[in-house]
Amino acid sequence: MFHSFARVRTSALAFVFATFALSACSGGGGGSVSQLPQVAATSAPARSQSLGESKIQHVIVVILENRSFDNMMQFYDHKKADIADIAGTAHDKAGNPVTLTPQTLTASMNGTGHSHDAFLADYDNGKNDGWTSYGFSYVPQTEVQPYLDIANEEAISDRFFHGVTGPTFPSHLEIGGAQTYGVIDNPSTNTWGCDSPPGTFVKKFDPTMPGEETTTGPFPCFEELSIFDLLDRAKPAPITWRYFDEPQGYSAVGNLNIAGYFRHIRSGPDWTNDIAKSDAEFLPALAAGTLPQVSFLIPNESSTDGAGTPSLGPTYIKSVVNAFGASPYYNNSLMLITWDDWGGMYDHVVPPTRPDGSHLSWRKPILFVGGYVKHGFVSHVQTEDASIDTTIERIFNLPTLGGHDVAANDFADVLDTTQTPPAFVPITSNQGVFTGSVTPPRPLAGFRLIPGGFAGTRTNGKPFSANDDYYGQRSADY
Repeated sequence: MFHSFARVRTSALAFVFATFALSACSGGGGGSVSQLPQVAATSAPARSQSLGESKIQHVIVVILENRSFDNMMQFYDHKKADIADIAGTAHDKAGNPVTLTPQTLTASMNGTGHSHDAFLADYDNGKNDGWTSYGFSYVPQTEVQPYLDIANEEAISDRFFHGVTGPTFPSHLEIGGAQTYGVIDNPSTNTWGCDSPPGTFVKKFDPTMPGEETTTGPFPCFEELSIFDLLDRAKPAPITWRYFDEPQGYSAVGNLNIAGYFRHIRSGPDWTNDIAKSDAEFLPALAAGTLPQVSFLIPNESSTDGAGTPSLGPTYIKSVVNAFGASPYYNNSLMLITWDDWGGMYDHVVPPTRPDGSHLSWRKPILFVGGYVKHGFVSHVQTEDASIDTTIERIFNLPTLGGHDVAANDFADVLDTTQTPPAFVPITSNQGVFTGSVTPPRPLAGFRLIPGGFAGTRTNGKPFSANDDYYGQRSADY
C-alpha cells in the first residue's frame, strides 16, 4: 500500500525555513520582490579555501535529461584502481535474476516513468525490483564513449543522487532553489513556470493521499529565494551569471529554464540581462572569453539524452568539453555535467534517506572537468542536486538557500587547488551507432504490449489503453 510508504518524503518536506517567509504564488498573482527572503537571514559562515576561492573563478553547470548511473555508465572502465560502483544485473519482483539489456539512446522507453508514482513502483519499499524491462537497460558503449572518456580523463562520482523522488520540473527546482517548495510532479499543462496558462497547477507531496500526492496544487511560479538571487546579492559585488537555454516544447520561454520558475526573475531585469535566447550562444561566449562567473547550460532538445529524442548528447558534450579545454577558462573554472533525473532507468544502489528522514532518488552521472579537478578520480562521497548549490555557495562565499544545500556535501573531494593545472587531454572518441540486437521489452505478468502502451486489466478492473502511462495508471492499483 502507498500509505505504508510514509517514510519516503520528497526533498520538499525537508527544507530549512530559517527565518524565511516562504509562499508559492498562484496563477495571475504573486508577491513582489520585496517579499523575498532576505539573504542576510542566513549569513554565510567563514569558509576555508578548500573549494578554491580566488582560484576557481567560474562555474559552468550543464544539465541533460533522464538517465541513471547504471544506465549511462555501464561500460565505464576506469584506467586507475579506484573503480566506480556499477552493476549489470538485477532481480525482478519474483526474485528472478535479470541481466540488463542494451537500449539505444534514441529508443522510446515505453512503459518507464519518472513520476513519484514511478519512484514508488521502482523502489518497491526498498526492494528495488519494480522496474519494467525497458527500465532494466543500459546504453551501448559505442553511443556513450565520449562520456566514458571524459570520466576517465577528468573525474566522476558514483554517489551522486537525484534529490527528488519525482520528474523534471521538481528536479530543476531542486537545482535552482535547493528545495521544491512541496511540489512533486510536472505541471498540469504543457507550458511550465511563470508562463503557464491560468489554471495550471503542480501536485504537492502528501503521504496521506493515494500515490502520496495531492490532486491539485499551486501555480508553477514561485516567489522564493533562488541560487540566482544569491549570485545577484553577493558582496562586495554581484556574481555575474547567465542561463543558456533554447526554448523547447510548448513554451516560448523553455520548459527547462529554471529561472523562468521564479516570478521575480521572469518579470524583472534579470530576464533581459542574464537569460540567453539560445543555448547556441554558449560556445561563442566561451570562445570570445565573455562567460560570466556562473553559467547554466541546457542543451537543445536533440542533445539532452532524453529517451525517444535524436539523442546527440555525447557528440554535443564532446564539443563543449573540448572547446572548454582549449580555452583559458579550463585553468580557472569548474564544469559540472549531469542529468536531471533517473528517467525510469534502473540503478542498483537503493536510494538512501537524508539525516532528516527525507528521501533521495537513484544515482545519476555527474562529470567534473577543469584544471583543479583530480584527474582520473572517482568520488565516493554522497552528494545530491543541492550539492551543486552548496559548491557554488562555497566557491563564491555566499550564504545558503536554507534548503538541502545546508546539509548537502559539496564537491571538495573532487578538487585539488594546490595542483598545477595539467594540460587538457582532448576527447577524440566519437558517438557511434549501435548495430547490435536490441531486446524488445517484455510486459510484466498480466499485461501484454501493444503499440504505444500496455493492454490488460488492472487490479481495480479498469482496462489499460494504448495511451496509458504504465506507471501512472498502475499507481492507483496498489
